[in-house]
Amino acid sequence: KIWDIAVGNNFDAFFCAHEHIYYRWNVDKAAYPAAPGKLTQILTGTAGAVPDSPANLKANADGRIYFGYNYVVVDVNENNITEQTYAVTKSGTSYTTQLIDIELVIK
Repeated sequence: KIWDIAVGNNFDAFFCAHEHIYYRWNVDKAAYPAAPGKLTQILTGTAGAVPDSPANLKANADGRIYFGYNYVVVDVNENNITEQTYAVTKSGTSYTTQLIDIELVIK
């Protein structure tokens, strides 16, 4: 049902989570025949859970994937949307972040 809602309402992208990873891929007609063009699906599902192992996941090799803690920042500026994804790592008691993916959508 989510795909039909997204297609019917001209979504450009949607966020979801199930696997405990970061994964972004562009869904097109080959993957989902009702897609009107590119629909970007972004999984950002660690939320404190232990990240999934690469061995346990079958993913489209064309996607951006990261097996670790992460978060996504979305900036909307008039017709431009920027999604920046950061990895989060811990060393001792300190946390650091690193930009691992970025997507810009211009309408």
